[in-house]
Amino acid sequence: MSAVREIIRTDGPFGLYTGFRLHFVRDTLGTALYFFEYDGFRHMLGRLPSGEQGSIPPWLPIHSSLVPFVCGSFAGVSSWAIIYPLDVVKTKIQQRALAGERYRGPIETFQRLIRGPDAENPKPLLAGLARIYRGLGVSALRSVTTHGLLWTFFDLVAHYIDHLPARSLQDD
Repeated sequence: MSAVREIIRTDGPFGLYTGFRLHFVRDTLGTALYFFEYDGFRHMLGRLPSGEQGSIPPWLPIHSSLVPFVCGSFAGVSSWAIIYPLDVVKTKIQQRALAGERYRGPIETFQRLIRGPDAENPKPLLAGLARIYRGLGVSALRSVTTHGLLWTFFDLVAHYIDHLPARSLQDD
């Protein structure tokens, strides 16, 4: 609460929304990519147009009950890996705003993260890419478990609901 009071005192109530636009873009793109990937992976692994699981391709010999876990895990990790640089830029912009430093736009922030603060003496590109992806391993590990379990649970509940006995209106 003391941080909230300090932000409101220095930047007003809109200071609480610093980085909102980048957060919105990150979440919108990341979520769209995530669901697109999950659905695509499910179809690649044998989902039928009816929604039921068909035969699994021979190049991935797993039990059909593991398909939601594999697809959820892969969609979570890959979508997060693609959107991760935007999250790093958003976080850096928010940190600078909270520290009272001069505002830098997303493009300038990204360039400085990749090439370093000295435009005359840029860092090697691979070092910059490594910097912008620092911490992805922990996020990927979290994504594998949470998204895999989420889709496994979702699939189990959907299967349960789909196979409930039909009730007639006269039973009510």
